[in-house]
Amino acid sequence: MRGRVAALLLVGAFASSASAQPAAPPPLRSAEPVGFLLPPLSPSESTPDLPRSRGTTPDLPPPPAAKFSFSKDVTTVSADRVEESRRAERTPTRSSRSEDVFPDRRRPRVEPERTSDAFGDRIRDIFDRDKPRRWLQSDHCFDQYISPVTNPFLFEDPRAVTELRPIFIYQKIPSPQPNFQGGNIWFAGVQARIALTERFSITMSKLGVTGVNSSGNSLFGDNTGLAEIWFGPKYTFIRDEEFGTLLAGGVQFQVPIGSAKVYQDTGSLSVVPYVSFAQPFFKTQLGGFNFMGSAGYSFSTNRERSDYFYASGHLDFDIGNAHRFYPLVELNWFQYTTDGRARFIAGEGRDLINFGSLGKGSSLLTAAIGGRMKVGKNTEIGAAYEFPFVGNRDFFRHRFTVDFVWRY
Repeated sequence: MRGRVAALLLVGAFASSASAQPAAPPPLRSAEPVGFLLPPLSPSESTPDLPRSRGTTPDLPPPPAAKFSFSKDVTTVSADRVEESRRAERTPTRSSRSEDVFPDRRRPRVEPERTSDAFGDRIRDIFDRDKPRRWLQSDHCFDQYISPVTNPFLFEDPRAVTELRPIFIYQKIPSPQPNFQGGNIWFAGVQARIALTERFSITMSKLGVTGVNSSGNSLFGDNTGLAEIWFGPKYTFIRDEEFGTLLAGGVQFQVPIGSAKVYQDTGSLSVVPYVSFAQPFFKTQLGGFNFMGSAGYSFSTNRERSDYFYASGHLDFDIGNAHRFYPLVELNWFQYTTDGRARFIAGEGRDLINFGSLGKGSSLLTAAIGGRMKVGKNTEIGAAYEFPFVGNRDFFRHRFTVDFVWRY
């Protein structure tokens, strides 16, 4: 009995000693080899990912995995800006297609589209590359201007226009004129201009019939016949749409193939280089002013015709900036520099007749008042009364000019 009690006591002591020792960890499986690669960690280097042994350190909250903060250099961008950036990324640009691939190649020049291979279109491409336009169409970017009324054969509009312009001029001859002793000179005809481009045009400045009527006491009588033909090219060198500035230059050929009865056959030819300028200014709510000026010199190819210098100025007021009614004033000045050898007549006939007379040194400044009205989009009518201001009147007592313009 005592032996059994002793045996039970030994077994209980052995069991109590075995329960006091910690249980051994289970062996790691082959699928988790990470535990063999990590070195043993000290209690201070332990991480929240690994289990801590009991009784080593108190439990602390795990540190954050990463700390985020905004840089001071970063600026906010609106949502619209972000959307535009996304669209730009989806749409390939010209630089991404070609310039990035060929960074050293110059960008090819983009030529305006040619409507056809006709001769007129080829001429247009040579002289004008601004923008496509209809063949023979006028330059309508400067429709605030009007053409001058007086001195119509020499006072050239600097715009390139395609138009037909019937003109009638009636000029009274002073009674003291020793040869004709009064009477009148008149012209009825048409001008034609063709704009090949927005800068280059051909002008037919004078084409019509002239009549010369003297007083009853004169021996010259009354006659009517074909007038001289004046034509030539014109080119607009400066064409500023923003400021409205225009500067053109051209050459006019005065061909005396008219009737000898009205003195339209003097000499063989006169050549007239000229310049023409236009500029608007002082625009208000009531309207704006437009200035136009032209100057040139007529010299003959032989000594039969008289040579002269001329200058003309035009000032109009665009009422209400409506481009409809334009009251105007104009000045015209002629200065003869050589004598002709065709006829011994006192004085010269300015733009109506080149007598080829002894007119060297004579000059005349005239002034005109009138107006122009735009009847429609492409039609206008003008009229002006012109009178001598300073100089030798010669054949000029006063003049009345009326015209009608149809412009394409």
